[in-house]
Amino acid sequence: MVVVPESVVQPLDRVEGRPRGGAARGTIASRTSRETPSAHRASGGAEDEDACGPELDEAHAITMASPPPTSHARFLRPARECHSTRAASAPIALIGGTMKKNLGFDAERYASLAGFESDWRDTWWHQDTLELMARRLRLDEVERALDVGCGGGHWGQRLSTLLPKGARVTGVDHEPGFLDAARARAERFEHAFDYVEGAAEALPFDDDTFDLVTCQTVLIHVADAERALREMIRVTRPGGLIVLAEPDNLFNALAYRRHEPQGTFEETLALIDFDRRCLEGKKALGQGDSAVGDRLPHLLKALGLVDRRVYKNDRCASLLPPYDEPAERMTVEQLEAHADEAISSWGDEPTARALYLAGGGEADAFDGIWATEQRARRRMIEAVRAHRFRFTGGLSMYLAAGRKA
Repeated sequence: MVVVPESVVQPLDRVEGRPRGGAARGTIASRTSRETPSAHRASGGAEDEDACGPELDEAHAITMASPPPTSHARFLRPARECHSTRAASAPIALIGGTMKKNLGFDAERYASLAGFESDWRDTWWHQDTLELMARRLRLDEVERALDVGCGGGHWGQRLSTLLPKGARVTGVDHEPGFLDAARARAERFEHAFDYVEGAAEALPFDDDTFDLVTCQTVLIHVADAERALREMIRVTRPGGLIVLAEPDNLFNALAYRRHEPQGTFEETLALIDFDRRCLEGKKALGQGDSAVGDRLPHLLKALGLVDRRVYKNDRCASLLPPYDEPAERMTVEQLEAHADEAISSWGDEPTARALYLAGGGEADAFDGIWATEQRARRRMIEAVRAHRFRFTGGLSMYLAAGRKA
């Protein structure tokens, strides 16, 4: 399915004993090699590095292998305890009676599915669009930036090229393995980066810390997007900037179903219904709204942000034979890497079943619709290999920004 692949963040939708108030909270996973332990303590913690700073340009990617990760509950210690504390093991969620992590995938496999291991995610953005958004949003004033749900670090590192010399970027994510990958990748860039283990709904930072707090495809994974956004606002200084890049993945699913190698009309309708029910099931299970993008302007206004702006990406996704553009080659490589796996954009079979049923699907209908989904996926891969697959279409990604009063 053509959806915007989604970063992973650890929401706290069922946490007991969560620290309250403005004190910093979280678990410091580790420090960047650019910073000594004493310097890290003096700086008050790390910054983030993979969210959605300026404007989003939208995925130039066609993929069946980018499942939205599930939410997990997580306990966090106060920050003053965490400077000497190693990260705990990766969180696990209970979905449909089965223990799941990252929609049934271990962290390493999920990273591959989500494109964390290559530069593929960098193809989502036109540089001149980012430069335009940087001017509009005055990113030249940013000294400290936080990327919530940074994943493998791609977005925060790309964003760093638009920030002034000396700016620091901090990335926060729930998965230690993703943070390790982000640290390694950050060596390519001039700015200083910090990576911290923590949750979107209990960020491990003091109030009024950052000039810019941003996320990309993160609010689609939290049970309560407003709660996560309140946390982002809390750690933003007065006058500081919040930038949210989030898709409408139901729209994006419809765009893909229209262009995939067609089965029967009835099959196409069944697959559209499958996508809709999985999206609704994801919300019902407290794993987030994958179509949250069009709710962002309302959330920003309701939470009192000023100087609000809303944009949409200007990237048109395209995959045309012989797939010789750099972005097309990386997309094909991403497809081929997982061509033989029984997966969908809603995860593996048990996870997709749980979402489908939670969204109101009939239990006795799932096996048939899953078989139809897998046939459609194989048709697309076969068409790509034969240079017969063609896709051009806009994908729906919103960029919403506002300032803390």
